[in-house]
Amino acid sequence: MRARTRRQLVVDVIADLICPWCYVGRHRLRDAAALLESEAEIVLRHYPFELNPAMPTSGMARRDYRIRKFGSWERSRELDARVEAVAAADGLPMSLERQVRTPSTFRAHRLLWHYRDAPVARALLDEIYRAYFVDGRDIGRVDVLAELAFAAGIGDAMLDGILDGEAHAGEVREAVDAAYAAGIHGVPAIVVEGRLISEGAEAAASLADRLRQLAVPAS
Repeated sequence: MRARTRRQLVVDVIADLICPWCYVGRHRLRDAAALLESEAEIVLRHYPFELNPAMPTSGMARRDYRIRKFGSWERSRELDARVEAVAAADGLPMSLERQVRTPSTFRAHRLLWHYRDAPVARALLDEIYRAYFVDGRDIGRVDVLAELAFAAGIGDAMLDGILDGEAHAGEVREAVDAAYAAGIHGVPAIVVEGRLISEGAEAAASLADRLRQLAVPAS
């Protein structure tokens, strides 16, 4: 009897880097992939999204931004507490009280786009998420992103030019516009073979079931 072979399933994750549910969702999706390890090889690809496409390049004070968006600081803290409780239940560190500024994520998305097909892509995304959601760092800053790239193992001589210039600006804008045009407004959004299968930080077991239906191994 011929042994079954695992199918490779490419999973596109549309997410913004300051979205706490995207941070939670990324780890849940990894857990889902681990549940399917013997059945399918799940390849995760990050696609950019901007919750705040009009955010100034320098970002803005988080308190001001959150009050403007949610009506009060008290409401903002309630929402923070809710997502932190979910993250804690998943064993995921999150310290939103450390965040001082809400950054523009456009530069970070450009950086990720440049290295998207490189082996360091996963490590770079992890470093960016950790810096923002655990350490409260401003991931819109050139110096912070350069440090995170180095921590991820990137020693590219072109790094400064990528961060300071407009490299991949067109591709990132096109991808963000395409997500909005497709009706995606809540992230993370998970797309497999052009099909939207999930929006929001769905539980790992539920995600695994959805992916399993798309990844039946060839006989």
